[in-house]
Amino acid sequence: MKRFAVVCLLVLCVLPALSWDFCQENEDGVMLYYNRYEDEDACEVALCKGAKYICDTLRIPESVILKAERDNGDPDTLLNVVGVEDYAFACIEHGRTGEPIYNAACKFKVAVFPYGLGYLGCGAFKGCRDLTDIVWPENTEWFFSFGEDVFWDTKIRFLKIPKTTEALPDNCFEDCNFDSVVFEEGNTHLTTIPKACFKDCKFLSGVKFCSSITVIDDRAFENCISLSDINFPPKLQSIGARAFYYCQQLNSPRLPYGLKYIKDYAFYWHKRWTNFEIPATVTDIGEYAFCSRVRIDAGVGVDYNSYLWINNLYVNRVMPPYCVSTKSLGDDPYNYDVRKHLPEIYDVRLIVPIGAHDLYLTTFPWNRFAEHMVSARRVINIEAGIDGVKVDGSQDEESIFSLDGRQIDFKQKGVNIVRHKDGTARKVLVK
Repeated sequence: MKRFAVVCLLVLCVLPALSWDFCQENEDGVMLYYNRYEDEDACEVALCKGAKYICDTLRIPESVILKAERDNGDPDTLLNVVGVEDYAFACIEHGRTGEPIYNAACKFKVAVFPYGLGYLGCGAFKGCRDLTDIVWPENTEWFFSFGEDVFWDTKIRFLKIPKTTEALPDNCFEDCNFDSVVFEEGNTHLTTIPKACFKDCKFLSGVKFCSSITVIDDRAFENCISLSDINFPPKLQSIGARAFYYCQQLNSPRLPYGLKYIKDYAFYWHKRWTNFEIPATVTDIGEYAFCSRVRIDAGVGVDYNSYLWINNLYVNRVMPPYCVSTKSLGDDPYNYDVRKHLPEIYDVRLIVPIGAHDLYLTTFPWNRFAEHMVSARRVINIEAGIDGVKVDGSQDEESIFSLDGRQIDFKQKGVNIVRHKDGTARKVLVK
């Protein structure tokens, strides 16, 4: 009931409040300002124009005591602190669209959140340029919402998304200075990384997703030029348009089995990849989905085209994935021998499942690959199932595969698929 009431009140608090109900010093003697919820024994930290927070650590208390009017004989009221209002600690003169924002003098480096915190409003710490760390309680009980631009222009480098988080707004952490983001495991609500969520986070190098994520939406990590370490969630089904556009340090990402859609420009403008593997579950590939913008010296001037900047492209699906256009596989490559662009792809090797060789050579636009550049390999069909034959020892192991059907030389940490010489297969867990 408490969560429902706070959610309703949060929805109503779209614009910054122009006043506060009461103020009170925290345990460090720092004055904080609050708005009370009339129908709940709860309050939120409020915006106070011109307030000063001169301290190394800002501690938001678990609760505050609202003193009653003694003349009326009313008792004091204990109020739980459940949120931080929009722009409560904002330190900027203008918002994203030019609207004025109320200034505060915020010099704290660390913000400590209470156990019962439920949400951080839009721009709550926007422009707090000294803020480097946020401290969550050991077990966050019901935090569920970040507001847009909540940490914009701060110095926070590590961000943890609590497992109780239910949703993130579009552009939530755009242009922040994080270098590492971890989604706490155990989340059962958060399924989507929304549009432009981490766009322009130029220092972000690593992301660890929780397993509940099924969609990475359009432009989610666009222009994250330092992003190199990322573990895609196992239930991921869709990678949106321009999701990893211009992520030039992302080297040949390993896509999970179960992924279905790779949309327009999803991995566009990456550095050259030696190998790139498309799981057997991928059915649709967008325009320039994993191409790169390449500088070509054509002899008569410099040209820029979008090519498959990959040495070896592995496609594990027997039926060729649908491509929205010929541009899904890039522009016509420049042939230096004849000094012109030709539609035939002759500089990327395509490796497909055994038995699918001729199908790819006769299916548009996969038939753009030169015949001598198409070869086949054995791929485990995960959908066919793995039987549970128990085999002692490893002397009859014929080959080892990862869960997405990729053949590997030795067992890796986690679940492996082992095929035996008698044709049976089983899953093997390596701890």
